[in-house]
Parts: sequence; C-alpha cells; structure tokens
Amino acid sequence: MSIGYLMGSRVSETGTSDSRLNSYSYSASYFSSPVYTSDEQRFQKILIGRPEYGETFAVHNPKRFGKSLTVTFMIIERMKREPWLKLVSNSYFDLSPLYPLKNQSDFVFLDDIEMLKSIGSGTIVYIDEMRRYTDSRMAMSQKSRFISNLLADTGKQKVDLYYTDQDSKAVDKRVRINVDYILAPFYDYVTGWCRVLIWDKMEKFEMFQEGWQAWNPPIFEFAFWAPPYFKFYKTERKVEDYHMKFKVKSHAILFKEWCERKGLDPDGDSIVLYSTTEGETYSSPEMKAMLKFLELVPEEDWEKWK
Repeated sequence: MSIGYLMGSRVSETGTSDSRLNSYSYSASYFSSPVYTSDEQRFQKILIGRPEYGETFAVHNPKRFGKSLTVTFMIIERMKREPWLKLVSNSYFDLSPLYPLKNQSDFVFLDDIEMLKSIGSGTIVYIDEMRRYTDSRMAMSQKSRFISNLLADTGKQKVDLYYTDQDSKAVDKRVRINVDYILAPFYDYVTGWCRVLIWDKMEKFEMFQEGWQAWNPPIFEFAFWAPPYFKFYKTERKVEDYHMKFKVKSHAILFKEWCERKGLDPDGDSIVLYSTTEGETYSSPEMKAMLKFLELVPEEDWEKWK
C-alpha cells in the first residue's frame, strides 16, 4: 500500500519513513493549533467517500497553493485502490503511468454539458476552476443545464464530484450547499510536501478563513509528498468553458420525439412549449438551431453529426 502521507510521517512505496513533517512547520500565521493525526482509517474514509451515495469534494485556496495537485493526488490514489473507476474532467490527465492497472481510455475530456447525463456509477467528475462554468462567458441556458445536470446526475448515479476554485463564494450556491468535504491545501515548493486541511461544512471553512479559527477548526488534516503526482496532469491543457459547444443533434432528437408523442409539429410554438413544460432551459439561438437542424438535416444523415 502506498498511502502513507498522514501528518507526522510518510511511509514511501518502499516502506521507508520520512519524518520531515515532524521538524518542518507548514502553519500559516493564523494556524495556532494545527490538527495532527495518525488516523489512517478516517483518512481512507474521507478519501474514498461513500460509494453508495456519491460525494462532492470542494478544494479552495488562492492560486499556487496546490489545489489541482491535491485533487490529482486524491484521484490517482483512488484509482490505484479502485481500478474500475473512470475519470471525466475539463483538465487533461495522463494515466499512462498507472498501466496496466489503468489505460488512457479511462479518462475522458468533459467538453459537452450533456455528457453528465450519461455518466454511470464508478466515475469521478473533476472540474477545475468551477466558477468558469457560471460566469458571463457561458450563456444562461448553458449555465442552468450544466448545474442542473451536475447536481441531479452525480448524486443520483453515485458519481463523485471534485472541483476547485480560488473563492468558495464565487461558485454557484446550488453547488456550494451540496458539498460534503471542503479541502484547503498548502503546498511547500521547497520541501515538496502539501498539507491539506479538511472541513465538513462550508460555513465553518468560510468562518475559519475570515479569522474565527479557534471556533471552526478543521475536522481532519493530512499531508502528502507531491513530486510523484506531477506526471499525471498538465495544467496547460484544459477544456475552456467556451469549448462547451451546444450539441444540437441530441437536443433536436429529444424535441422531435416529444412532438411525436404529443401529436405536434416541430415548430417555433411547440419548441417554446417543450422548453417550458419539460424544464429544459434553452436560449433563443439554441431553439432556432434545433429547428434548423430538423429542417435541413435528413434523418438518414443524423449519424454524421457527432
């Protein structure tokens, strides 16, 4: 077993002990009483979550503090222990170092909002810089569908969600209130160690950040040695939010099937009715694109549209 990164010591894959954490302080000025622990059983429980439900892990701190690094560590260690897991993310992951346990096909870029509807259990969804999916770059209709799909399908299908953002309050409230664990990493560039504090309530984490540390301590803390995890991800390779293109075919087909069931023609009036009654949030350009697709593309040519 290679998971030996608890505060106070680190056991490497070869079984040797590294006690640098005992002699080096990772405390920022406001950490008066850091929580040191050797409770590996609890660490494993938090790391894996509850597979029967699917859980959400939010990682917050300013840039260069090790947010992506921490998520990479957690995901890779889970994949080592749970080789059936798949990974969907807007950040690029190289899983080749895990071969033959894992193949690169076990990673898929998240470049389509509707992908979330087809994700099954045994999948981790990781979104780097969550606020990008709720800011002005995305159309309101895309934002609404993205958040709705994310919340409905990750929980329902027992999918674990990991996300990062510099500011916890910048993330859509609908996501924030569904978080199970909040992690705050502190990466030390000199030693290569990353210390991670954990809370189980967002309000406690935010109060801790605002200066009320004594009343809102982390529930748990661990540390890991970071260098082995850099090879798994490329920070410069990322699917930006504006690449979340509207996949017209899938929406148009669902709309057409709905019209057939209702005995309606697929036109401007029926698509407004469909959008409203079925709870599908479409912008005006998206509805026009769906109608044009059905008008211009013969059914026998639908397979050409990815």
